[in-house]
Amino acid sequence: MVDTPPGDAIVPERAESVTILVVDDDELVREFVCATLRRNGFHVLAAPDGPTAIELAKRHGQELDVAIVDMMMPELDGEQTIRSIHKVAPSVRALLMSGHSENQISSELIDNGNVAYLQKPYTGSALVEKVRGIID
Repeated sequence: MVDTPPGDAIVPERAESVTILVVDDDELVREFVCATLRRNGFHVLAAPDGPTAIELAKRHGQELDVAIVDMMMPELDGEQTIRSIHKVAPSVRALLMSGHSENQISSELIDNGNVAYLQKPYTGSALVEKVRGIID
């Protein structure tokens, strides 16, 4: 992952009204994603694992727009985490991230239309562009 240079922020329209939950057990990745999104005007919540993310979704489900979730995490993987988040906040769109192929994600999960995929490694610009595509 390469950080977006400070002068190259890509601020989507309505970014300040979009709340994103970032879920990744890798602290450096989580901090990169959160910082990139905040720099681009998004409101960001962060969780180090699936159970914490589900608790945040229960508390903030009404305001939550997007969940960005790593596929490979201990306890609950990304797919299990998204399914649990959708139980408490069904309209949340999801972006699953992984260093592995998109083929590892259940086609049923992708086919429901609320889930997109981002291959690692990615740049800050690619992340923001993907999020913008999800919310537009």
